[in-house]
Amino acid sequence: MNITTASTLTVTTTAMATTNFQSRVILQKNVSEKKKKKKKKKKKKKKKKKKKKKKKKKKKKKKKKKKKKKWERGRRE
Repeated sequence: MNITTASTLTVTTTAMATTNFQSRVILQKNVSEKKKKKKKKKKKKKKKKKKKKKKKKKKKKKKKKKKKKKWERGRRE
């Protein structure tokens, strides 16, 4: 093989390697971004459920009867 052909081959292989690496990095970034988005969505759903439970508890507290005062307890009509 000539020296020129060998040098051109190395250049092309390194160029291909860099493009492959760049494409891998881009793919990894896309995958990680998608995972982050999914996690955010799940967290939002959980927060909404917790809020609903708190609202139900507040309604139960409103239904409790008032306690009679001391002077009303002993009184008979």
